[in-house]
Amino acid sequence: MNQDWQQSVEARLASFGASTVYHKPRAATRGVCMRLAAAAAEIHDVPLHQVLGDQRSRSVAAPRMEAMHLAVKLSGLSLPAIGRAFRRDHTTVLHAHRVTTQRAADDAAVVARLIDIARAAGFDIPEGTE
Repeated sequence: MNQDWQQSVEARLASFGASTVYHKPRAATRGVCMRLAAAAAEIHDVPLHQVLGDQRSRSVAAPRMEAMHLAVKLSGLSLPAIGRAFRRDHTTVLHAHRVTTQRAADDAAVVARLIDIARAAGFDIPEGTE
């Protein structure tokens, strides 16, 4: 019966032009976000536990916001999934993305730092992407 149900769901999805839906496991989601948080913490010279903690000082919030921004840009994860990984609300992730986008538009050093964080987290960022 379970197999019939799965085929029924896939048939209904196909009728809407959709393919089989695959969800990323939460462990994989958290792994991507933690790699970005660890890289941001290292580049900003801030302990990772502070980046993931509740502290709101700029020296701690900036690397957290940059990691969230990169998670939005590079991971393909939803805002709620990124928020869960950072133990924040999805609106906090959206705010971090907007603020970091504006800072990057105003300051080339922020862009260079974002590229460094992404590369340190294992993302393939082509040379000359500045």
